[in-house]
Amino acid sequence: AVPNGSVLPRDAFTVSWTGGAADDRYIVRISDASLAKLHESEPRSEAAYTVPVEALAGVASGATLYWQVETLASDGDRARSATFDVRLR
Repeated sequence: AVPNGSVLPRDAFTVSWTGGAADDRYIVRISDASLAKLHESEPRSEAAYTVPVEALAGVASGATLYWQVETLASDGDRARSATFDVRLR
């Protein structure tokens, strides 16, 4: 997992988390300081995600960004993680 307050490079802005069941899918959401959504991934099976550079193009270096993972279980249940903060290098 990526600890709160980590500094991530724009060109390798990768977040990761502890995955659940083998058939769980995940959606990653990235928001700015005003909590406006900057990017949302398609559902994926990997417990890591690299945000496309284009999604961060308008964000200033040093800005704090927030990320969250939504788990989509095969039985239809959905759960959201806590929200984590990182800074953009």
